[in-house]
Amino acid sequence: MSKILLKKSKTNKKLLSRHLSLIGLILGHFTVDWYSGILKPLLPQIMQIFSLTAGQTALIPSVLGILTAFFQPFSAAFGERFGEKFIVIFSIMLSAVFIPLIGISKSLIIFLLFLSIGMIGNSMFHPNAASLVGDLGFEKSHTVMSIFSIGGTIGSGLAPVMIIVFVNKFGFAKMPVLSIAGIILSVAIAIMIFSGREKQKQKKEIIFNFKSLFAKNGIFPLLLVNILRSLSIIGFSTLIPLYLTAIGYSPIWGSYFLTSSRFSGAIGTYLGAALSDRIGPKAVNKISLLFGTLFGIAFFVFGNIYLMLTAFFFAFLFWFFTMGANVTYMQTLIPEKKGMASSLSMGISWGAASVILSVLSAFIDVIGLKIVFYIVFAASPVAFLLSFNLFEPKKQHYN
Repeated sequence: MSKILLKKSKTNKKLLSRHLSLIGLILGHFTVDWYSGILKPLLPQIMQIFSLTAGQTALIPSVLGILTAFFQPFSAAFGERFGEKFIVIFSIMLSAVFIPLIGISKSLIIFLLFLSIGMIGNSMFHPNAASLVGDLGFEKSHTVMSIFSIGGTIGSGLAPVMIIVFVNKFGFAKMPVLSIAGIILSVAIAIMIFSGREKQKQKKEIIFNFKSLFAKNGIFPLLLVNILRSLSIIGFSTLIPLYLTAIGYSPIWGSYFLTSSRFSGAIGTYLGAALSDRIGPKAVNKISLLFGTLFGIAFFVFGNIYLMLTAFFFAFLFWFFTMGANVTYMQTLIPEKKGMASSLSMGISWGAASVILSVLSAFIDVIGLKIVFYIVFAASPVAFLLSFNLFEPKKQHYN
């Protein structure tokens, strides 16, 4: 009897440790994405402060997206070598300390330096935290990964309105005080994710063998669909504040659109992942991209700002159906390297999309914002057509 009670006690402690680690990782995702989310709603003000054109301003998040996204595979390798938990905490600290320092930047160079370091922190967090979530061993892997993703979505969703209100009330120069909350949270998160006594992964040498990864069945088609979906998401997210300001609306409207899209994305992330656990991720990709495309068309057709906001909301809801599910999808294709798989699904996908957006942004001043909107939107229907060619995983992975 005592042995049974002892075994049950150990099981309960292990389960508590897993849930505590998951909560810590979700909170960490919320934190790093909150800090990263303060940039885009401030673009109209940044354009004025540094006397930039709309095209030059749009290049800032695009180029940073390239830098940080392509850094993710290296971040995953560092996690394998030095410990994913350590990298997760270090990355939160980087974002929390350096991104708010943009408020006291006196030159564009210093502004970009602080922003780059802070965004690298965001880049380091994602593959390592996603790998830790995948290793927790919860039965409904898609759903758990979606809950982790929702933490970041809510953080980036709250950031636009919160930062606009903060800057309007206190000014740019007071932004460094925002670091305090992030530092406190990073300490709390460290306590939560280091609470478990589970066996640590063996540290590995830093090896990059992308050729062998892409040789695996199904990786490239999934990566291509992720890139095109990401292009529509980051394109709309980057350009909407500039577009609304250009047609006469105040910057607060841009924050409304961004915040609503992130909250709809949180809903979509969960719904898509739950559906993936039932019918598989390939079918969910088709649903996501079909309805995201339809509501994207509605955004362009509607002329009323409230109807545009509604269409924007639902387009992001469906585009985010695959946000968490495709991370787990990629991990099932590369089960021996979950961190690297996460970086492909998130980092490389967003990085490649950012490269495309950077090229398009360079032509904004020539062809106009609306034409660029049309181009980034066109990625969604193309991705829908390509989703029919996705690899169909074995069903037992998703039941």
